[in-house]
Amino acid sequence: MSYGFTVVFAASLLSFMGLFDLIGTTLSGYLSDKIDNRWLLFWYYCLRGLSLMALPFALASGSTTWLIVFSIFYGLDWIATVPPTIGLARREFGLKKLP
Repeated sequence: MSYGFTVVFAASLLSFMGLFDLIGTTLSGYLSDKIDNRWLLFWYYCLRGLSLMALPFALASGSTTWLIVFSIFYGLDWIATVPPTIGLARREFGLKKLP
């Protein structure tokens, strides 16, 4: 029990975050082919920072709804930075040096 939430609820939020991570990373791969990767990374890190700043307020409220919203939002952005980062590395170093 931590912050008044059970271990099962916390594990459920983590798995929920992982599910939305798959969706966010897939969408990020699609967007990294369409949009400048520098702008994608800018927005991803800004949104990640905002969501992390909102986390203490979600915990302090004791509301499960806000924690679920955080899990969805952070899950969408969790590993979404990988495709644009690979795109930038590919552009800067070329395909031969990428692996």
